[in-house]
Amino acid sequence: MPPTDANVKDSRKTRASRQTLLVVLLALGLFAVFLWTDSDLCLIKNTTGIPCPGCGLTRATLAMMTGNWEAVWTYHPLAPIITPIAAGFMGMVVVRLFRGHPHPLTMPRWLPVPLWWLLAFLMVALYAGRLMGYFGGHPDPIDLWGSQPGRLLLWFADRVATTL
Repeated sequence: MPPTDANVKDSRKTRASRQTLLVVLLALGLFAVFLWTDSDLCLIKNTTGIPCPGCGLTRATLAMMTGNWEAVWTYHPLAPIITPIAAGFMGMVVVRLFRGHPHPLTMPRWLPVPLWWLLAFLMVALYAGRLMGYFGGHPDPIDLWGSQPGRLLLWFADRVATTL
């Protein structure tokens, strides 16, 4: 019996659901490895040595989950606002992927556009202020030699120095 359009559509949906589940599980596993090894999650910090506006959000979220509000304010004061929005957005994307939505990453309508702009402004203002030492300073210092290029340069300089 030849496949019908409904069967083909269902098989595509099932395959997309399995692929989504696999991607979510891999992402959670990678996240767990980063947390277990106490590594930096931030690609910008790892690449440049300069913390990004979101640096500290993971630690602030974990502190929020344990009820350590003093640490939340130290790591990232906007975490109580950003974490629920990010969790809702990620949940929405997973549900949309499971349902076969053609555009799962579209902006959610439950948060008006002016609030997105306000949140972006607050993130940038907080980032700039913390880098200048305000709001308690940034929990992650600027470490150019701790970045990937910096470590590579130090490794190379060490090799050159040992051969001379």
